[in-house]
Amino acid sequence: MDYRVKINIRNNRLLRAMEEKGYRSSRQFCMGTGLNYSWLISLISGKIKPLRDNGTLSPHTIDLLSQLDLNLEDAFTERQLQGFKKHSFQMDMSESQMASISSLPTKNAELFLMEKDVSRVLSSIMAETLNPREEMIIRGFYFENKNTEDLAKEFSITRSRVDQIIKKGLFKISTHYKKLDQSGIKEVFPQVGNTPILERKGNSYNSRNVIRKIKVEKELRGEQK
Repeated sequence: MDYRVKINIRNNRLLRAMEEKGYRSSRQFCMGTGLNYSWLISLISGKIKPLRDNGTLSPHTIDLLSQLDLNLEDAFTERQLQGFKKHSFQMDMSESQMASISSLPTKNAELFLMEKDVSRVLSSIMAETLNPREEMIIRGFYFENKNTEDLAKEFSITRSRVDQIIKKGLFKISTHYKKLDQSGIKEVFPQVGNTPILERKGNSYNSRNVIRKIKVEKELRGEQK
């Protein structure tokens, strides 16, 4: 086979319902409804389930279905209700198979708008937190396919110094993790969003979110009683 293609899972029922409501992207939908963007992207990709472990709908899912005027059966297939341990797949394709789909758009409107939003947020954060050399090295390493040796020669420093600058730059960027996470950086630019430094910051941030979620669920159970 000549090509390896990556396929990402998306819940088209939810995406189509958002489009019918007049929203061009999931991010625009969240801005209009107040839903959590990171949660919604995880739900659409199957990373998280719409149902809790006890089989009941989560408060976020109830809110989502209400906003889209959908019932559970219209929004999810039986398989989607279970979530997916693996939400992206790779497959090999021949030259002729690739040719048959080459006329299709390489990016849909959803991904294009996400990239635009994330790029804007990331550029703003880098300009605010990094010095010019740090920003050029971060951009070179993650977005221009330059390795540490290339960057070392370009800036007349050692490769170990390049590594130090990259780690320092990522640490500075991680202080704005919440804004980056909500922008969808893990979906659009995983090479940055899934780096160990941002992951550690993300785990800390998500831990706080779990605590808040538990408190909300306790309050909801109290109201139901």
